[in-house]
Formats: sequence, structure tokens, C-alpha cells
Amino acid sequence: MGGHLSQYNVMAKVPGEKNAVIVNLFRGTCGSYSPMECYLLSIVEELDEKHPMLERFAKRGLIVDFDERQALESLGRQIVADSHWVSLAIQPANGCHFDCSSCLESHWSGIMGEDVQDHVIALSERLLQLSKASVLEVVWFGGEPLRAASVIEKLSERLMSLAEKHQAEYDARMITSGCLFTSDNVKLLHRCQIRSVQITLDDNDVLLNKVVDNPRYPLPFKVSIWQNVHEQKQDEGSLLKQYFDDLASKSGNQIVYHASLVLCWGNLADEESLCSKAVLAKVKGMHCAATRSFLLLIDETGRLCHCWDPANPIITADHPDQLSCFLNATLPIDDAECMACLWLPVCAGGCPLQRKQGRKQCFPYKDKPKEYALELYGQMMQKRGKQVKTAVGSLYVAVLEKDGMFSALRVRENLCKRNSVIL
Repeated sequence: MGGHLSQYNVMAKVPGEKNAVIVNLFRGTCGSYSPMECYLLSIVEELDEKHPMLERFAKRGLIVDFDERQALESLGRQIVADSHWVSLAIQPANGCHFDCSSCLESHWSGIMGEDVQDHVIALSERLLQLSKASVLEVVWFGGEPLRAASVIEKLSERLMSLAEKHQAEYDARMITSGCLFTSDNVKLLHRCQIRSVQITLDDNDVLLNKVVDNPRYPLPFKVSIWQNVHEQKQDEGSLLKQYFDDLASKSGNQIVYHASLVLCWGNLADEESLCSKAVLAKVKGMHCAATRSFLLLIDETGRLCHCWDPANPIITADHPDQLSCFLNATLPIDDAECMACLWLPVCAGGCPLQRKQGRKQCFPYKDKPKEYALELYGQMMQKRGKQVKTAVGSLYVAVLEKDGMFSALRVRENLCKRNSVIL
């Protein structure tokens, strides 16, 4: 078993310990390694191919025998061509009862008419015929989708019949503000085979007062409470989490609470704030769903979009060339800086629409790989009931070059100079 060091390793000394944490961004692994293991990794190309550590290193992605960047490009092409499922995000109504500061939508009063509903069904059938998909996924969103509950019920019946006709699994979800989450609407959603509901809250006091008690009804599906918490109100998030945890326990409902730290929209590069609050992206990168061939967003007027940007909707029916732009944007092939970046497996070049519009936003930890590795490791240990000191600053020195890439030579030098302890 041969191989060479992955170009997507990030390594940092754990404060107060002899071990180092190594994150592999390509494979999505994170673990603690002893000084001897780090030394063996630094001389991995000199080890006998039967050495027992090679299998462990390879399993965790620390060493590879292929070109990872080419593999990422291949993965991107596979995602574009994936026809396993047809995904429709349907907006039956644009209006909403609230005007939350973190909402991306521009609201006006409008409900999907019967003619547009007919077009949705005709389009869905064509997509299922073309793709031979085994899953028809529907996400109801808005505005507030439950303002058009009757439209949801009518379309759901037709879409479920369509899925059955084409022998596809029907998988439906909803994103709602929760303000119309009444017992009657819960029964309606159950009839529509809604599998899960995401209630998105802002830290708007009026909104919170209206919706926090609604999940008390017996719920036949899982509910995720996703609250956008502004920095100055973060303490309220922990109180709401306790509230919903208690509510889930007393009601027997599946309720999960998530707090999402909201900075100034469009200015997510506030790295110090993000680092200090340990707002970590998933290690394994996600390609934007807008780059998939069989995904469409449909608003109440029948406009077809591959990406929902309220300031500049991409109407693929009117501008088919824009669809090609998204399909070709799975990875930033034309951006040399992105393709050479350590974080490519994590962010996949970021939002394709922002890249297209010349307002690229980089991963918040782009210049702080050491902090990322330690915070990620700290969260992993916390889930296992262990506390790890992951302070950012001069408490540790990570074995990294300036560009964040793992440096085997420097590891060996430090091991020799520091008596087999990485500093």
C-alpha cells in the first residue's frame, strides 16, 4: 500500500497535550495523533508498504494514491448529471405575515393560480420521464406557504399520484414561519405526506410570541426549529433551546432546535466573530443544489429558477443560457485561486451565483486553518463528553505552512528539535 500526503490535511497542536489534531478536508475526518504517529506520517513515503500505520492513514484520507483535485472535478460532473431524484421547490404563495430582517425574500401578495398549478404538474411529469428518477422531492416554501394551504393540498394530491404513476418515492418537506401552524394545518400536512417541517424564526419578539407554542399539537412528523439569532441576542438562543427541549419531552413530538448566528447579510467574512463563536461549516463540502440538472424552484407566477436570489432571479425559461452557467459552475474551474485553495473540498468554490456576479465570498476560516482544526476537534470531543482547551492564539503552534498545507519537512525538524513532541 503506497501513497503520498493528501494536499488537504490541516494539522494543529492541541493546547496542553502532546498530541496533534489532523483534519482531512477531502475525506472529512478529524482525529488526534500522537507524536510518533505524526512522525510516521511525515516520512510516509519512506515507510515499507506493509507498515501497519499506512492502512490507518489511508482510511482517514491522510495519504492518498490518486489526484484529489481531479477527483473533485469528477464528483462535480457526477452531481450535475445525477438523475436519481427530481427536486422541486414550490412557492405557492409569496406573502408573509412578518418582515424578518434576516429573510432573503421580497414579499408581495400573490397565490398560485390553477393554470400555473397545471403547468407545475406537466413540468413535473416531463422531468420524471426524462430523468427516470426514483425519488420526487418537493419542498414547499414562501413567503408563508400555508397562506395557500388549499393549493398545497391540491398540488400534493396530484404530485403524489404522479410519483406513483412513475414508480418514484414521494418525499415532501416544508419551510414555514410557523405562524399558521395550527392543528387543522397539521392534519392537512399529514394528508399531504409531509415528512418534516422546518420552522424558521428570527429574533423578532412578535414572531416568537406567535409561534413558540404552536408545536404543542400532536405532530405526525419531525419539526426543526431554526432560529436566526443576532449576535447581541445569543443568550436568548440557549433559553429557547431549553424551552423546545422541554416541549419535546412533554408533548412527545420530535422537535429539534438549532440556532444560527446571523451577522450582517452579505458580510459573512467577519472571521473573528465566526471563529470566536465556533460557527463551523461541515468538513465534507456540499455542492450548491443549483448546479443539479433536475432541480427547479417555481414561484407562484410560474417563473422557473435554478437559484433564488430576490434581487436578481435567474429565469431559466426566459434565459436558458443562464441554466448552462449554473450547470457549468459545480466547481470554479475558471478560477485558479479557488482551484488551488486548501478549502476547495469544503466550499466547492462557494455560491455559484455570487461567483457569477463577481462577489465571491470565501470560507470564513480561509486564513485560520489552525483555529478551524482545533474548534472542530473541540466540538467532536464535547459530543463525546470530553472538554478540550481550544483557545485561539499563542497557546499552540500548528505545523502548517502559510498557505495552510501540511509540511512534512517541518514536522520532522520539530520532532528532532523538541524531543519528539510537536510544538
